[in-house]
Amino acid sequence: TSPLQNLTQLQGLSITYNQIEDISPLAANTELLALDISNNPINTGILDLNTLTRASVIRSENNGDVLCLTYAQLLLALGPVVLFDQCRLF
Repeated sequence: TSPLQNLTQLQGLSITYNQIEDISPLAANTELLALDISNNPINTGILDLNTLTRASVIRSENNGDVLCLTYAQLLLALGPVVLFDQCRLF
């Protein structure tokens, strides 16, 4: 298991400016109300965050390696809580 999976009661988490590529372990943290994963080289796991239905905001700025379609799917699942500023078309 990942250390990020063991924080199941956490309500807020900021892991900006790290080298995190896969954020799928965060999907287990369903109590999160706020998540900031900005400025990481994320390429896997964005769509797994659809389990964070209690979240008020998920910041994912400057993670430009994520497909725009993936962000769109997450927005459809969670509503307008996801903030991002760049994505890949293909």
